[in-house]
Amino acid sequence: MMHNALSPPYAGQPETSARPKGDFIGLNAMSTTTVPIITKQETNMLARLAHPTMAITSLAALLFAVPLVAAHAETLHYTTTLTAAAEVPPNDNAKASGKVDATYDTMSKKFAYTVTYAGLTGPATAAHFHGPAAVGASAPPVIVVAGALASPIKGEAELTAAQAADLAGGRWYFNIHTAEHKAGEIRGQLMAK
Repeated sequence: MMHNALSPPYAGQPETSARPKGDFIGLNAMSTTTVPIITKQETNMLARLAHPTMAITSLAALLFAVPLVAAHAETLHYTTTLTAAAEVPPNDNAKASGKVDATYDTMSKKFAYTVTYAGLTGPATAAHFHGPAAVGASAPPVIVVAGALASPIKGEAELTAAQAADLAGGRWYFNIHTAEHKAGEIRGQLMAK
């Protein structure tokens, strides 16, 4: 009976014998080649893994599982123009303007924003995202901008499911407050791009 180097018996030993010490064939003084010994059980396991049906099943699982995860992740974009006329009540500072660009990652729940503005009557004293509110209505702050308020303002926050729904529904607005316009100097309603 012929045996290859990867199957028992080892050096004339019967198939039921234990592995030789060292787990390598060819460790005698006459040989310079070492080949790992693979038992019959290990050979059968490798054969099952190499079987075309198993390989196709494994490949199919990878191909279909990854897109399903990715299909649920989405980055949504929001924007608004900030004006004095959009404030409630409106004010007369026609020189003041600004813009909000924001993204919301549906997988991580991260809301990231950049706000730019110019022409205010003085330094910004506060800035907030408010909601839920329709255009022209008022609502409490949802996100209070912390830190420096000089343009550009950048930040991020993690949203709850309810906050994300209000944002997607166009029920958030952003405004910037100054000492002269304590209720807000410029405002804009966030809308999906």
